Amino acid sequence: MADQIQCANCGRGIGALETTYLWQDHQVCGQCHSLLSSGPRAGVAGQSLATPPMSNNNYLLAALPHIGAFLGLGLIILPLVVLFTASDEFVRANAREALNFHITLLIYFIISAVLCLVAIGFVLIIALVIFMFVASIIATVKASQGQMYRYPMTIRMIS
Repeated sequence: MADQIQCANCGRGIGALETTYLWQDHQVCGQCHSLLSSGPRAGVAGQSLATPPMSNNNYLLAALPHIGAFLGLGLIILPLVVLFTASDEFVRANAREALNFHITLLIYFIISAVLCLVAIGFVLIIALVIFMFVASIIATVKASQGQMYRYPMTIRMIS
């Protein structure tokens, strides 16, 4: 599948429902991340991986774009600001994922608004709001723990 990400350490394909991890600007699978996190080893491209990839401040900054769902206008603006101002690739990857999710939600809301003419749209809007908050909470928690979260049902326009 063209959308599948490859683990930079073992080369295994990471499925769309799996959590991807970032290790020294390389996306790795969960197994490799736990191995690389356990201590000094040779890993991605022969680099020494004894030190963690980033500070706790970057984990918090990576969680920031996902909180846009709770700030109303911050849905698209907040991830854009983080995307263009952050230098760390993990933070930028989280901002891209949040931006793709929020743009996709906007498209879904427009479709649901049109479907309000046949009454099903009201149910869809309520479901979308609940989905938005639940998925944003999960993504925020994962990002603050240093894990990459891929939102389900997201059209990835910005890569």
